[in-house]
Amino acid sequence: EIVCLILVLIIYGRFPKNPLKPTAKSDINFRSMFASILAVMVGLVMFIYVTIVTAIPTSAPIGTFYLKNTKLLADGYNAVNTILVDFRGFDTLFEVTVLFISLLGILSIFLKQEHTTDTPFRKGKLHIEPSPIIKSTTPYIAVFMFIIAGYLFFKGHNEPGGGFIAGVTAAIALIMVSMIFGAWRVSKAIGNKLLYASAIGLIIIYIDAMTPVLWGDFFLKSQKLTFHLPVIGEIHLISPVLFDFGVMMVVFSVITKTFLAFSRFASGRKSYINYEGQDSSKDLEFNDISIEKGN
Repeated sequence: EIVCLILVLIIYGRFPKNPLKPTAKSDINFRSMFASILAVMVGLVMFIYVTIVTAIPTSAPIGTFYLKNTKLLADGYNAVNTILVDFRGFDTLFEVTVLFISLLGILSIFLKQEHTTDTPFRKGKLHIEPSPIIKSTTPYIAVFMFIIAGYLFFKGHNEPGGGFIAGVTAAIALIMVSMIFGAWRVSKAIGNKLLYASAIGLIIIYIDAMTPVLWGDFFLKSQKLTFHLPVIGEIHLISPVLFDFGVMMVVFSVITKTFLAFSRFASGRKSYINYEGQDSSKDLEFNDISIEKGN
């Protein structure tokens, strides 16, 4: 929700002041009436559907099965995470694939936009300098959030957490740094690496899913490995942890790269010029809070 709100605000700031041409009053009334009727019909259909579905009796809810067998079959106490990376691994497998494909689509759209010289978007300059307190504390907060993300990942199989929320937490930390110190700086440092990281994470997921097939087992079958270390003791490793690590990489990379792409789009770089008579692709760089001269 935080990331979506930030992206919406970035794009909202680039909307034209008067995007629609003046139309006749009768056309506006007709469109408003049609939209209202359509909204009511969709609402009634969904209300009837939910009412009918929830009224159908079920002999054994599937959630009860997951709760009872999460430790026995998935070797984890956090049923939410074991469902994502074990019981319903196919869902997660295709979800992260869709995430990666959507990132490629976003980047291709913005890449095409960069070669466009004519744009209806509004141009202007917003300068709100962050306070010294925010600038000095943001790096420490970001490091703390990265530590929390690691904790959520390693503890997610038995306690609240997991790869998805760990990736989101790490992405928000980097987005926060980008908003304070400039998205263009972060993009210049790791922008291209994020795309590679998301691809590597997706490859890890598919390797983990296909490895059991090589051993004559089922696709996505959970594998367990137990060994003993002299000082630490007995160590238990399960393949869903590797699957979850790939999910974390994909989620973190896709969210962060999408934010940086939206920031670049909203900044007006290359396509959008003449910020106070200057070429923004050369002299001015985008900071989600300010547009300032780059070093």
